[in-house]
Amino acid sequence: MTPILLSLIVGIFIFITILAVYADERKLDPGMAKRLNEIKNSSYDISDGQKAESKIKSNIKVLIQDTEYKIGLLGNILDRIEVTERIRKMLKIADVKLTVDIFLIVSAIGPAIFLLLIILLPANFFILFILALVFFYIPFFLVKMKIKKKLELFTQQFPDALGLVASSLRAGHSLTSSFQMVVQEMPEPICNIFKTVIDEISLGKDTRDALESMDQYLPGSIDLKFFITAVLIQREIGGNLAEILDNLNYTIRERFKLIGQLKAQTAQSQMSGVVLGLAPIFLGIIIALINPNYLKPLYDNIAGQMLLGFSVIWAIIGFMLIKQITNIRV
Repeated sequence: MTPILLSLIVGIFIFITILAVYADERKLDPGMAKRLNEIKNSSYDISDGQKAESKIKSNIKVLIQDTEYKIGLLGNILDRIEVTERIRKMLKIADVKLTVDIFLIVSAIGPAIFLLLIILLPANFFILFILALVFFYIPFFLVKMKIKKKLELFTQQFPDALGLVASSLRAGHSLTSSFQMVVQEMPEPICNIFKTVIDEISLGKDTRDALESMDQYLPGSIDLKFFITAVLIQREIGGNLAEILDNLNYTIRERFKLIGQLKAQTAQSQMSGVVLGLAPIFLGIIIALINPNYLKPLYDNIAGQMLLGFSVIWAIIGFMLIKQITNIRV
């Protein structure tokens, strides 16, 4: 077994193992539970309001750190990096039950193995470096795919949710009660988004602010933006909200029909992109099986490895360009 194949197997095994360990819901840490009980059962001296407020803020800060990071020292370092907040939001949108530090550790395991192999096998530097970059991107790619799947499910469920809200409003229910109907009747992920809004309103948050914050839980949904805008405008100037939602529901369903027609018309171009992207791979495999020595210069020296790496990169770029051209937004 070649070192590259061995490292691939080891990297995949470690990645799957760690991901399986941390995929479940995180249980409350004993130290965090103790601090929660301190805040809940605290009897601070009312006469010294500043001291009590300082104590509460200190406990809350520690609780936030325990929630967002598993490793305190690494968390202190990541807090100073701007990209950490983007990763945190991405994990939150994807409903990934991993803290930012654990997610980055999981992402770094595969590249670390390949970087170690670069030290042991410097002749294969370029290939191992490309594989290290690919393995570092795999967790981010999986998270983005999960966000995309969540967005697709939400888009499919949203027209039915709008119809349910409109029917509930016609029956005399309030907007909050209509949202509660969506939570009870609709599946995930749409029920979770509406449940979050209801929870925020129940905790005393202004209804307008709670509605505006819906966009943070699924920022890629244009339909959700339309819904928030329609509800907020109706609250400002009045009107029949049920009728507005019916019109929005009709618009969204008509847009679905148009998207279906565009997909049918661009299917051939998309398939051409897939064929052009996979053709070099299949040709390389066939040539390697027929005449293994023919492609040997691509692996034995740095120049061949660089040419192989550049060809892979340009093939990926071409595939992405074709995909972008055929991806018509409506």
